[in-house]
Amino acid sequence: MAFDPKRAISGNHGELWIDNEKYNEATQCQGKAKADKVDVPMCGKKGKPKKNTGWEGSGTVKLTKITTKLTKKVATSIKNGVALNATIISQLSDPDAYGYESVAFYGCEFDEATLADWESSKLVEESYPFTFTDFDFLNEIVADDQYQG
Repeated sequence: MAFDPKRAISGNHGELWIDNEKYNEATQCQGKAKADKVDVPMCGKKGKPKKNTGWEGSGTVKLTKITTKLTKKVATSIKNGVALNATIISQLSDPDAYGYESVAFYGCEFDEATLADWESSKLVEESYPFTFTDFDFLNEIVADDQYQG
């Protein structure tokens, strides 16, 4: 299959839900699963062989500041020492794409809340780093010959 540039996906059609509430002010969502590895020492090897022992999930959501709702929710949970344990769903689509991709992040705990951060003549954005304990691909984008529309 040849590369078709119009199939490149733009983030302009991304969507974000936190605990089944859609955040139209979302401007970015990133989630990563990173392998936890330990060194496995071996005689005669100069390199460091590794063994995968698990994984950790982390990410960030970014919003244009519209309300205090999420900031207050996250900051209050941090202040009180109570984890939110939220579910975050990211959806990435584009009208020219072969479909759309949805990823659910489970057991999300937000790491920080910025209580104030603004500058004259600039839109205020808020970033919320989080960790998660599980994830699922709810929908995936497939190649042209597999696309069902």
